[in-house]
Amino acid sequence: MSRASCGTDIGYTRSGHWGRAGAGLLILSPNRDQVALFMRSSEVDDAGLWGIPGGARGQMEDGSLEAPLITALSEAREELKCVPQGRLWTAPARFVHPDRQFAYDTHVIVLYDKDIFTPRLNWEHTEFSWHAIDDAKSNPQVHPGVRFSLDRLNGKSGRAGETNTTPWTTQPQSTTSSSQRTRDQAARTVAWCKRVMPHCV
Repeated sequence: MSRASCGTDIGYTRSGHWGRAGAGLLILSPNRDQVALFMRSSEVDDAGLWGIPGGARGQMEDGSLEAPLITALSEAREELKCVPQGRLWTAPARFVHPDRQFAYDTHVIVLYDKDIFTPRLNWEHTEFSWHAIDDAKSNPQVHPGVRFSLDRLNGKSGRAGETNTTPWTTQPQSTTSSSQRTRDQAARTVAWCKRVMPHCV
C-alpha cells in the first residue's frame, strides 16, 4: 500500500486476498485508443502479466476503507513516481470476487498529452508500454482484472461519452444519498490531490 494512503495496511485476509478491497488507475491515451500497461515484477503477485498501478485500500481508524479514488491515485504516485496529468472519469469499474470477500475499483484517467507521460517505475514493475485497447482485451498476458475493466468501456476502443457521464456499463446504483456521497467524496479527493499531488488536475 502507498505511503500516501490515508489508512492502514491490513495485509492478507482470511479469504486469501490482499486487503478487504483494492483500487487501481487505468491510464488512457488522449484519443482513448491505447492503454498504458506495466509489466509486473517477480516481487509481486501475478508476476509476468501486464497490469496497472493499484493496491489495497487502507483501513481507517473507524474500520471503514479509504476512498478507492484516493487509493488509485496514491498507488500511481508511489509506483510511477507521478500522478498522470489528465481528466478522471466519473465512476470506476467494479469487480467483485465470486466469494464476495473482495472488490476492486478501477478508475480511468485520460491523459492531456501522451508524450509528456514519462513514468519512473518502482520495484513493482519492470517495463512500461502502450497497448491498443482492442489488442489488450484479448491478450492473455494482460492481467484478467485489467481486461475486465477494458471490456466495460463504453463505445469502441473506450471512446465513451463526456467526462460528466458514467463511462461504465455496470448496473446502475444511483440513489440520491449515494450520489451525494459520491460528490462529497470527489470534493475531498480533489482537495487531497491538490495538497499532496501537484500533478493531479
